Amino acid sequence: MEFKREHHGSATVVKLEGLFEVPGTDAAFRDLTYELLESGRRQLAISCAGVRFLSSTGLGILTATKVSFERAGGRLVICDLNDRARNVMRVTHLDEVFELEEDVPAALAAFGAKSGAARG
Repeated sequence: MEFKREHHGSATVVKLEGLFEVPGTDAAFRDLTYELLESGRRQLAISCAGVRFLSSTGLGILTATKVSFERAGGRLVICDLNDRARNVMRVTHLDEVFELEEDVPAALAAFGAKSGAARG
């Protein structure tokens, strides 16, 4: 699993690529989450456009990330889910737990962030 990070105003977009269940993904993503929160980033959009498969491990990681951001007074939006992942969210009723948007521009609009990217 690879993570690509972009800053858009006060929001951060993390683009995921690969399998969201590879051993070590949870620790690496937790470290990224901690780093973002420690640096004051409180708006996180997670783009799943490059995710081929969203397992129960991946759902657990997303849930833990949501809890971490909410405890810190932040907000998490998930976007770019393929049809299979969106169906998993619907069947598990996680679509009622997570804020889901169609794509990155819609996620940024939900935050009120501008779409100019700064990579980091």
